[in-house]
Amino acid sequence: MTVAAQMADEPHFCLEHGLLVDADDWLPVDPRDYNGGGIGLYIGCNRLTCGRCRQPVRHQLGFAAGPAATLAELASLGDWSELPEFRAGASARLYACACTSRLVRGITPLEVHPSALDFDDMPLWHCAGHPSLRRPGELGGFTVDDTTAWSALAQRAMTEAGSPPLHRWVDGLPGFAATRLYQALDDPADRAALSLAIAALAVQVDAAGVPLPEFRIATTLFFALHPLAEGVGHYATFASQHLQLFRGVPAGWGPDDTLDSYLFYTLLSHLTLVPTGPSADAVRHALRVAATTAPGLGVSLNWYAGHDRTWALDHLEALVLANPKHWEGLLAELRPDSAEQVVAAAKALLRCGAASRAEVLAALADANSAAFASEVAQLWAMGQEDGTTP
Repeated sequence: MTVAAQMADEPHFCLEHGLLVDADDWLPVDPRDYNGGGIGLYIGCNRLTCGRCRQPVRHQLGFAAGPAATLAELASLGDWSELPEFRAGASARLYACACTSRLVRGITPLEVHPSALDFDDMPLWHCAGHPSLRRPGELGGFTVDDTTAWSALAQRAMTEAGSPPLHRWVDGLPGFAATRLYQALDDPADRAALSLAIAALAVQVDAAGVPLPEFRIATTLFFALHPLAEGVGHYATFASQHLQLFRGVPAGWGPDDTLDSYLFYTLLSHLTLVPTGPSADAVRHALRVAATTAPGLGVSLNWYAGHDRTWALDHLEALVLANPKHWEGLLAELRPDSAEQVVAAAKALLRCGAASRAEVLAALADANSAAFASEVAQLWAMGQEDGTTP
């Protein structure tokens, strides 16, 4: 089936109406590639159209400054590298339709809020939709048809870079070929089959029974990009049982990125969007284990506590012990809303030695907007008998 034939049904659309990018980010050639979202992944749109002139938006990399040519002259040129302002190796990208041109440095999302300072200057361009990968089909050297063995395909896509090379930024991402396939697939059942096979790879072990790091890293990045994919519950269960394999492990994405930071992002994103159901239960359990096991969730603690408030209040002491530097933010997020909760929170914090009595009570008063001023005041009289005097 040709790419053109695949455009007929349910095309995919880029998030943020599409992205304009320079040389530092990937602008694909294949129309089936698009910006499907995910943490830190930026893919330029190759199917932009203009809402004013209804013409497709062309682009050319290699400009340090905008050309002096008129829009009509740009439209008449088949190759903008003939323009005198073109410089091979220059990083800015020139975009133009029949009525607007723009020189882009960095990343520019086309979805801009009306309150933004540059709203009136934004071109009326938007993603026109991208074709899907339908069976039988091929993308990046990976074939999908009625005989596809999803486990074998997932293993290849998580360990091979795909062909041909795409861009220096995405070619180095562990398992990016799997993300590319997942986003392009047309059939939801195919996407589910692929993501479930990817989740199963997280538990692959070597001859000594140790989970293989290459699959763990690639699986973590895949679910960080697709936190709603099928299989995230299985992945969460594995992570809750093997947290030590994620803590501080380089993710292979950026110099300061670690697997646990992407793990927590994935789980929290899923819980925020899917708060109930079997996958949410597995995700919530994994977050509870991570939150109460030192060094805890770190800066993600407050985000988590807001989505599991009752449990977090009941386990405040364990949360503070695992996350001692974040107790004030945690308390502000939880905002105990009864006298009993205020007293329990104060005692838990004081038992942990997280802060002095004055600091704890002041934070409690702030967290409750003085709603329980009398209860807080009574806590000052707590004595040695309840073990809360620091």
